[in-house]
Amino acid sequence: MDNTKTLHLNLSMSPRAIDELKQYSNVKYNSKYELPLIMFPDNKTFEITAAVIDGKTVCLGFIFDGKNIVLSGSLEHNNFFCTSVTDKTITDGRKLNLVFLQEKSEDFTYINEEIKQRFAMWYDYIESMQKKAEQNSYKFTCDSAEVKNEKIIIITSNLKPSAVIRNLSVGFLDEKNQPSWGFGKVERYESQVLFIQPFGSELSKIMSRLTAGTHLIIYDGAVDITCKRMKSGLNKLCKGEAVNRRLPEFLFDPKKANREIGENVTLTVENLLTKTMNPEQISAVEGALNAEDLYLIQGPPGTGKTTVIAEICYQNAVRGLKTLIVSQSNLAVDNAISRVMNHADIRVLRKGDALRVEEEGLPFVEDNVVRTWISQISEATKKMDKNLTGRLTFLKESKERFPELLELAENIKELEKNKNFHESQLYFFQNVLEDAKKQRADFFELITDAYENDDLEKANKARDCYPPDFKLPNSIYNDLEDKYMDIKADLDMIREYEADMKFYNEYTEKFVSQFRYITETVSSRIIERTAYEGVFYYADREMVQSLYEEGERILDSEPYGIKRLIFGHKWNQVAAIYYRRAENLIMSIQLKTIRICDKIYNLKTDREFTENVESFHFCLDALGEDYDAQYYSFKGKYEKIYNDCMNAVRDYKYSVEYFKEHIKDDFYSAALKNFDFEKINLDELEYNVNRYYSIRYNRYKKWKKLLDEWRNRISDESSNNYSELKKLYIENANVIGITCIQSGTKDFNENYPSFDVVIIDEASKSTPPDIILPMLKGRKIILVGDHKQLPPFIDQNAYDEIEEDDDQLKKLIKVSLFEELYEKSGTDMRTMLFRQYRMHKDIAALINQFYVNTDAGRLESPASEFKRHCCQGRGINADNHVIWYDVPNIEKYYEKKNNKSYSNEFEAECIKKILCLLEKNLTDNNSHKSIGIITFYDAQVKLIEEKLINNGYYKRFGHITLRIGSVDRFQGMEEDIILISFARNNNEHAIGFARDSRRINVALSRAKELLIIVGSSDNFIKSGNNETSKMFETVYNIIKKLDGLKNAEDLPELYVNSDSNDNNFETSAYESSIYQNYNDETEYGNNENNINILDYFILKAALEFKNEYLSVKNISNVLGIAPVFIKNRVQYLKKENLIEYRNQLIQIKPHGEEALNCTVEIYKQ
Repeated sequence: MDNTKTLHLNLSMSPRAIDELKQYSNVKYNSKYELPLIMFPDNKTFEITAAVIDGKTVCLGFIFDGKNIVLSGSLEHNNFFCTSVTDKTITDGRKLNLVFLQEKSEDFTYINEEIKQRFAMWYDYIESMQKKAEQNSYKFTCDSAEVKNEKIIIITSNLKPSAVIRNLSVGFLDEKNQPSWGFGKVERYESQVLFIQPFGSELSKIMSRLTAGTHLIIYDGAVDITCKRMKSGLNKLCKGEAVNRRLPEFLFDPKKANREIGENVTLTVENLLTKTMNPEQISAVEGALNAEDLYLIQGPPGTGKTTVIAEICYQNAVRGLKTLIVSQSNLAVDNAISRVMNHADIRVLRKGDALRVEEEGLPFVEDNVVRTWISQISEATKKMDKNLTGRLTFLKESKERFPELLELAENIKELEKNKNFHESQLYFFQNVLEDAKKQRADFFELITDAYENDDLEKANKARDCYPPDFKLPNSIYNDLEDKYMDIKADLDMIREYEADMKFYNEYTEKFVSQFRYITETVSSRIIERTAYEGVFYYADREMVQSLYEEGERILDSEPYGIKRLIFGHKWNQVAAIYYRRAENLIMSIQLKTIRICDKIYNLKTDREFTENVESFHFCLDALGEDYDAQYYSFKGKYEKIYNDCMNAVRDYKYSVEYFKEHIKDDFYSAALKNFDFEKINLDELEYNVNRYYSIRYNRYKKWKKLLDEWRNRISDESSNNYSELKKLYIENANVIGITCIQSGTKDFNENYPSFDVVIIDEASKSTPPDIILPMLKGRKIILVGDHKQLPPFIDQNAYDEIEEDDDQLKKLIKVSLFEELYEKSGTDMRTMLFRQYRMHKDIAALINQFYVNTDAGRLESPASEFKRHCCQGRGINADNHVIWYDVPNIEKYYEKKNNKSYSNEFEAECIKKILCLLEKNLTDNNSHKSIGIITFYDAQVKLIEEKLINNGYYKRFGHITLRIGSVDRFQGMEEDIILISFARNNNEHAIGFARDSRRINVALSRAKELLIIVGSSDNFIKSGNNETSKMFETVYNIIKKLDGLKNAEDLPELYVNSDSNDNNFETSAYESSIYQNYNDETEYGNNENNINILDYFILKAALEFKNEYLSVKNISNVLGIAPVFIKNRVQYLKKENLIEYRNQLIQIKPHGEEALNCTVEIYKQ
């Protein structure tokens, strides 16, 4: 083995491979995901046979306990991923040594030693509960049995109970001598006769087994089933069957939760169901939405944690998520779900034993919530029926207005013709005027040029500047030509002379330029010494031009450089001679230009010529005047036509707007949605209106026909419709409420195996075995509670026993998983609510001491000014919100022990007197209040009920609604006024349960407006525990400061006699008869096509609107059912090939028509 190569591979296995591995192993393990770790531990060397099949699949052969095991999978680098496990043998392979390095994924469920120890402790705790329950169980034999008045009566000779057995369960014994089937509960036992109230209605089945000699057992069925379910939850967690595989990791260590970034939800007021939530509540909701695995919310009394739960449920619902709300008690569940407001996106369902559901939760129990839902549907369809009737009436009324609209449309057509005529005229004149405006500038420029230059050609060119629609003044042009002919000869002569003048002047400037160059180049001495005797008597153009060109040649021949030295002198002489010759020629030019000027002057000043020129100019002026006259005439016509056109356009637009105002209603605005009002076509108008009317009228009539049938069907309580609708609601419920223990029932596990979010309310009251049951079902878990209130809860009788005798369980029962997680968690995964809205600030001051070392430090009370108790009068002031009726710590007021509980006769009498006092003051103030009476012991509860309820004394209270219970029952509840009876009063200053500050916190925080304490301050302040004494001393001092201390001995005797009815007392029992049950014995989907009532109406709607627009929203609106119900059934019908559902539109298929016809026949039968 030492010479064999050793491989080191990372091992990971698929879930399927792990399941296959289980078949070849006898290893005991907590979780199936632990199995690879146990069988292939890190750094252990295995001798294996390895082979590669098909060049891809790697096979590793092991031998365990003499058995061959082959792991098959893929190998990439050093990572081996096993996909299957078999028991085959590798015959042709290579021998290797292998060391596995286990890979633990985020989904890996590993139960470490610490968790195993905790589990073992819980198992011991459950076993202890079962043993204690077994001590109160009694096995006996049935001698005979019969049914009488729906009660089972059993005769037995060997039943000898040592304690009260009333309300305990009765069941059959199995082969292991354990309860197997509980079939009823004990009502009473007298003279060997056992009276049993059976569970359910299976009497015949029970009696068939109740024969002589049958072995039976009387036992605590609630404890038995609770323990079994808690064990089942622990087992599932150990086996890795939690929906969130990381649950065992973060169950005790919240830092291992939320490893991945969840959503990034930020809520605004517009997104909220409850618009008045404070910042901490919104932060708690956002944290719960954004968490991946776990979020914790601490909600001290009155801070609105139930509001937060309702908001989380709503936010989950609108995101399509399913939420489970659980708590340790029925009351807490009922309080939570009762606050989930009736919103279309929220469908609440209360699961569990309806007999144990509190009043707040009864409306959400299956039959009741379905009945309420059907009632809501009925109300919605009633409104829809009224709506459709109104729409049909509106259609008819709108259609009757059409002749009036048609007349308006015809008027628009006439005005449109008039508008078009004026617009065409305006267009013509506008074009002419714009053309004339452009040509006018050119015209007058040509005329001006002709005027200045006496140019007939320019004047004739101005003819082209006349627009086509202007008249050409030919007579003026004829006169112009005649006048021009009179001056033409003289003008030609003048122009000739002027041309000569221009020529000579230009060359004179050129000669001067040459002179300037010569004088600068040739010395003045040479020029002065040079003379030219020739004379130019007549200077003509040729001579001038020839001499100039000669001079240019001379200047161009100027020598430079070395040539200058040789030829420069000679060139200077030649240039000087040219200078003198040109000088003489210029003098001749000057004389000639003087003579030309004289000739021009004489011609221009000739009288006849002047008169003829003025006549020519007059004709040019006449042309300009004629052009402007025509231009301004057209402009005037244009302005008139423009005004007429604007009036026509205004009249037309007004008539169109007036028409539009008359069709702004829903009918005509829809009928003429795409109608062109700029080009009204009367035939098209009439066609559109009639077509729309026909479509809408027929559509509404079809919907009304369907609606009438739907309303008749759902109102028929004797039909199968209730069962079908009940099934629909249950299938689509997205907020489920149940207790922790009941969430572990077989039925609930089968129907609700998983939830997107599990919210556990009052989490601090639940023991870990309780809380694990619902935790197993959640992808995300939200714990809501307050570890400063009641500790983990067990049955009251068991609690009394454990509190006094069993130190080990006493310590265990105080463990709060919520507190452990909250204290270990970071601030990013928890929120504390600290603004309380329940209590008056004086009441809140009593419990602030419990929140000193928390995230908030104290509670804020922003709404105290509204907490008026209305009990002012005798013995109570308006500003008294906390009162302590102090009982002297003397023997005559001492407590009395009843078994393991305590009662106090004097305090019970004080409670009775206080109620009479409150009744009198409330009567005087014409007010009504709810009052809760809280005590810590069942014996005191029963004593108070005996004095107030059982004897009918409470009927005297006409202004009070009364609720009595232990402090455990009141957590999560609130009343206007709370009376607390401490009960304990003794010479040893023992205070029992009151040592627990969490219980005191709950008791003091239930009142909204007035808190009244009855008890011995001396007994509680002088109790042995310093911390407890300080707690009660703080309460005592605050009440004393608020002037609320009173002597209980001074309570007056008052007699009240009210004509009240019997409805002012509430207990956990509820008169379920107020809910009429439907006949629910018919099975769901009773027709052969498995088409329920909703499917039938979806198909019928699809047939009625075949080839027409039909959406889920259409059907939802008409039938009054939320779209999610319709959409789910549409998806089912599509899957069954009965309809086509594409682009949110529904179309029936041939199979759908056949199924509908079959269903119609079944409904007829």
